[in-house]
Amino acid sequence: SLSRFLKDSLEMNIADYTRTKPLLLGGVLLQNMLRCETASYELYFLMMAMTNSSSISGLETVQEQAGFMDSIPYKKQAEMLLQSMREFSKSKKDLQELIHLYKTQDVQALQAGFEEKDGGLGDFQPLLLSDRNKRWIPQLEKYMKTEPTFIAVGAGHLGGKEGVLQLLRDKGYVVVGVK
Repeated sequence: SLSRFLKDSLEMNIADYTRTKPLLLGGVLLQNMLRCETASYELYFLMMAMTNSSSISGLETVQEQAGFMDSIPYKKQAEMLLQSMREFSKSKKDLQELIHLYKTQDVQALQAGFEEKDGGLGDFQPLLLSDRNKRWIPQLEKYMKTEPTFIAVGAGHLGGKEGVLQLLRDKGYVVVGVK
């Protein structure tokens, strides 16, 4: 059972997550696979912006993000979570490979890795990634026309023909990764 797996494998108590959506619990599961202190890039960039008195804008609200997750039936979310649990060792190895590709900034290989290890997203990939990417481009253009802009999005949004990087390039922008 999920409860026993969380307790035995990750030293987590299911009672702490009774009101958590399966998709979000899957994220917690992934984070715990690493078994090390994780850093929040979002918090790092937020603190950097605040230190520099930079303006900060989001591309979506929390409610919009939750809405995307709610569009995936709970049964499918639960199936995805159980698949990660059943294939814990493989999922952990896959995650380590994706992290390595992210750190080396190999966006093409990272995209191929996401496509190969889609975590069961399948038909929901457009809803969670490419459709959102396309909605973001007009917002990004608005910001970029007025001032130099630093953009941070999740790694799954970067690559592919419908990834943020390619969509910006298609609009004529020069896109450079930060090292």
